[in-house]
Amino acid sequence: VTVSEVASKRRWIGRAEVKCHRILHLLQGDAPDKYGFSCFFI
Repeated sequence: VTVSEVASKRRWIGRAEVKCHRILHLLQGDAPDKYGFSCFFI
């Protein structure tokens, strides 16, 4: 996966990523960025 592919996917599923990021931030108060990014690829 290239950086440009990641960027286009992040634009394509922006809302889902944010929603997932917020849920995981509530569940895993520590390192929300790491968990949000992992969730995006699931």
